[in-house]
Amino acid sequence: FKRGVTYSDTGFYAPTFRFNSLSVFDVMGMSIFSLLDNKFMIAILASKTCKYFIKNFINHSVHTQVDGLKPIPTIVQVNAKVVSLIEKIINHQKQNPRYDYMSNEQKEIDKMVYDMYGLNKDDIREVETWYARRYPKLARFCDIS
Repeated sequence: FKRGVTYSDTGFYAPTFRFNSLSVFDVMGMSIFSLLDNKFMIAILASKTCKYFIKNFINHSVHTQVDGLKPIPTIVQVNAKVVSLIEKIINHQKQNPRYDYMSNEQKEIDKMVYDMYGLNKDDIREVETWYARRYPKLARFCDIS
């Protein structure tokens, strides 16, 4: 048993990433085991940038199979500030499972991920605009100016 990241592979918002629970997995137990910090991995994988990569260049459907995550360009330099923001989200969600991290820490994380991937202003606008179109119920969390 090893700590890692698990994710749902099917659905409109898939992949949705979570920490695994050190349990036995069956047929649909999609998991990622990495040498990188799991909190950092979730921050990168759940970012708007990564969703954009997955849905536009890797797999255009509501399914995200194991091979669908392998081509994602990986950042190997762990950013302590990103990990700290994930820890804040975890602590807030322990107190309130419906905590609105999308209006708070997630915005900061997405900005840092844009920087880590070297996205310029036009690239960022493309990701934010795409995200608002793809997930209209989440469009209010997009920074489109």
